[in-house]
Amino acid sequence: MVRAITVPKLGQLEEEATLLRWVKKEGEAVAPGEVLFEIETDKAVLEVESFFAGTLLKVLVREGQTVPVQAVVGYIGDPGEAIPEGAIAAAATQAPPPLRPEPPPREMPAPGQLEVPASLRISPRAARLARESGIDPALIPGTGPGGRIVEHDVQAYLEGQRRPPPPEEARPIPVHDAQAAMAEQPRPLSRMRQAIAARLSRSFSSTPHFFVTVSVDMT
Repeated sequence: MVRAITVPKLGQLEEEATLLRWVKKEGEAVAPGEVLFEIETDKAVLEVESFFAGTLLKVLVREGQTVPVQAVVGYIGDPGEAIPEGAIAAAATQAPPPLRPEPPPREMPAPGQLEVPASLRISPRAARLARESGIDPALIPGTGPGGRIVEHDVQAYLEGQRRPPPPEEARPIPVHDAQAAMAEQPRPLSRMRQAIAARLSRSFSSTPHFFVTVSVDMT
């Protein structure tokens, strides 16, 4: 007898779960109590065990796909049994879209390899000093003729970098840190992170706020 495998509803607020990994593969024998697959809910990663004995006939939901709770993800039965009509078509419509290949991360130039834009007005000695020091010459104000950046400007900029740093809120972001942040690729949120973000947003938008200010004379 063919039996459907469903995603369990583990809490009243649980609406969907992500199937992380199939422990059993199609065609493998399954015994009651054996782990079939792993799911990720808003709170934890859990193992789902089989209530039936038989063979895993069909997997309808792929690993990494998010489905509603109590949705059918596969079928167990005797070898050769036919699964319900429309199950394969339903699985095809629920298949996730193909992932776009991520572009390779950009390599950060090491000190001595920074390129100086050809349009930048800078003397050769100043350009060489900036390149060897690993700084972006576009950040340096020029004091030469017509705003040209000269070697003294680069030296003054380096001296300023060696001074005690300003307060955190006024500290400039280094060029290599900004480039490293721009090279980062977006990462999908886990079910737990999604739940945290949704509930924080909902609590802020639905809860009345008031603010109190107190002045104290410390003299």
